[in-house]
Amino acid sequence: VLMLGLLQAGDQAYGSLRKGFYGLRATLLILVFMALLRIRTPEQLQGHPPGELGVLLGLDRAPEVKTLRRKLWEVAARRQATAFSRRLAEEWVGAEADAVGLLYVDGHVRPYHGTAVTLPKAYVTRRRLCMPATTDIWVHQRDAQPLFVVTAPANDDLLAMLRTAVLPEMRRLVGDRRVPVVFDR
Repeated sequence: VLMLGLLQAGDQAYGSLRKGFYGLRATLLILVFMALLRIRTPEQLQGHPPGELGVLLGLDRAPEVKTLRRKLWEVAARRQATAFSRRLAEEWVGAEADAVGLLYVDGHVRPYHGTAVTLPKAYVTRRRLCMPATTDIWVHQRDAQPLFVVTAPANDDLLAMLRTAVLPEMRRLVGDRRVPVVFDR
């Protein structure tokens, strides 16, 4: 986690959280440990001993569900996810510039189940039907490590997405260097 630059990128993008016992560092670390332990929601933390998770954080106990939810709402309210993602990508490119010698572009359709936004329909292979969806375009380094992701309403025009969203971000990360791009379509 420290080698990936998660905490530095979090500090740069979000700054510090409001005063409290659990700050941004503890919040980010508990989210990482939840992912590693396959804990999908904060509510599922109730089934795990807070003292043992707290030891991983370097504290006496892990945050309670309501505390973690409150911290997540505070982080989400700042709307810095794109800046956070960009800073992580910059850290990764800066640490291993030679690993960005070849980039893989891969598109995935992700169904949308909410009601807040009306999205165009796309064919979802897993469900074998058309439903509202978004398209995630993932860009990976040569060693298959993810570099960044672009999410857009579902569209079939990968070339337009490459021109408008993916290539400008690649150029920002790698500079004037020529980088071969491989994609699966």
